[in-house]
Formats: sequence, C-alpha cells, structure tokens
Amino acid sequence: MPDASAPDTSIPDASVPDATLEMSDFFRTCEEDWQCPGPNGVCRSRTDGWPGGFCTRSCPGGDRGPCDFRGTFNSCMEIEQEGVYECEQNCLSSEECRSGYLCADFAAVDRVFGRDPAGRCVPACETDADCGEAASCNVWTGRCYDSSEPDPSGETNGGACLGGPTDCRSNRCLGPTQRAAGLGTIPTGWTDGYCYSQCSLPAGYSSDEFWTMGDLPQAGCPAGNVCFPAASKLYEGELGYCMDECDIDSDCRAEDGYYCRKAFSGGVAPNGVCWFIGDCNTRGCPTGMTCREIPASRPFFRCERE
Repeated sequence: MPDASAPDTSIPDASVPDATLEMSDFFRTCEEDWQCPGPNGVCRSRTDGWPGGFCTRSCPGGDRGPCDFRGTFNSCMEIEQEGVYECEQNCLSSEECRSGYLCADFAAVDRVFGRDPAGRCVPACETDADCGEAASCNVWTGRCYDSSEPDPSGETNGGACLGGPTDCRSNRCLGPTQRAAGLGTIPTGWTDGYCYSQCSLPAGYSSDEFWTMGDLPQAGCPAGNVCFPAASKLYEGELGYCMDECDIDSDCRAEDGYYCRKAFSGGVAPNGVCWFIGDCNTRGCPTGMTCREIPASRPFFRCERE
C-alpha cells in the first residue's frame, strides 16, 4: 500500500527549474521563463510560434527602458492588442537576427536614431527542424505551431485574397486598391488581392544589375515560390516577398490581369514571378478588364474589372 505521507513524484513540479536547461540571454533560445535575464524575463515558446524559443522581457505601459540591451536600442510593443507590452529586437536587416528569424515589420517599429526605419526580428522557420520537438513549421507564416494542431489552410502565395489577409495561409495580402491623396481610391494592380509571405534576400541581388545568378532564387520561401525584393534595397539580408514562380503567363492568374514577369533591369531571368500587368496601355488587359490611366504627377496604367 502506498505511503500517503510520501510526496508524489509522478508529476514534475513546475516550480522547480529543469536541471538540464541553462540560463539564456536576451533574444536568444529558451524553454522556460526563468532562463531569460532580468526580473521580467519572458520565454516565447516554440509552440506559440517562435523557432527555438525567444527570450524577451515585459515592458509595462509601453516603457521601452527595459528593452535597451548592451547599448542597443530596441522597441516596446503591444502584443496582439491585448494590453500586454514586451520588448522586440530592432534590426535594419536580417543579418542582425539569429537563425530562424528575419527583419520585417518596418512600419510598426520606431525610427532608430534618425536612420532608416527599423524593423524587428520575426519568426521565419523553413522546416520542422527549426522548431524542435512537438512543434511544426508553418512555411507560409514562418511561425512554429503545436504539431497536434491542424495544418494551415487558405490560399497559397499568388492566390486571390479579396476577403483580406485571412484568405491566405500566410495571413498576408497585397490589396487590390489603395487610397491616394487627391485621387481617391485607385487600383494597385493586384486584382482581387495577392497572397504573399516574407523572406530574407539571399546574396546575388544588386541595385546595379538586379539579379545576375541565373534563376530567381527560392531562398527560404515555400516550394514553387521565388524570393523577390520587397523594396528598392537590393542587398543580402533585406526584406523580400515570397511570390508565385512561373515559366509562362498561363502559370499565373492571367484572367485577373497577371503575367509571368522575367525582364528586369539586369536582363531576362530563366524563370519569372507572377506579377500584375503594369503597362496595359501597350500590353493590353484580359477579357473583362479595361486599362485605366491613373492621372498622378507621373501617370501610370492599371487593369481593372469592367
């Protein structure tokens, strides 16, 4: 008969630190909160989206004071509009983030000492191995998730997202319209929206020649995608978008005004990226669409539905 006075050792005591773990550091890997330095240390877990775990700390009320680390300026941001604030690792390129992360969300982060807008290091897993035990990689969002949860659903990159980001596996959508000062609502060219995800540009992109290394690269994107520059900065580690790869126009949503773009400033690539028709005044639009001139300071043209 068991001794009722003896402690039950069948269930681990959560208050006792795991002796197999060691102290970690700010923005480094972790399994439990106690590994993270500081009185308000927080470990963002793998199954909550963070490859290898991610040490941060709370910054109540949005005070970023606790976030500055070893002379580095970081940001304090609200977590999912829940009134909880935590430190985010600032960055100017993905070279400043650890493996499994990339530099993104530039619009959401404060400017750094008057330089270009800073981004923050966000999850960017590529395989289940990046996530660790009991977690799987959602290659569309770059976030890890509990392996017991259903696989991601929704449109893949290049698919339509007229209903917004939630239509996409990545939860990211290039919208079909935008507001422009003095012009009202104008078409962007991304008819019915365009699902995309994020990547870190690999070596080979150049502001002078665009891309000179053969096929446009897949880099860290899902299969069937290319990692394409998200802005005018064409350097290794800059933010890119994972977009639908193609060989011919019919590989794209041609009926929605998309074509297989292969020509760039540095020449013609062997493969292409599905892109909207931006020169419909010469190329024309598909049946059921019309070419609209946008009377900006430098007029441009976009296909839109009749």
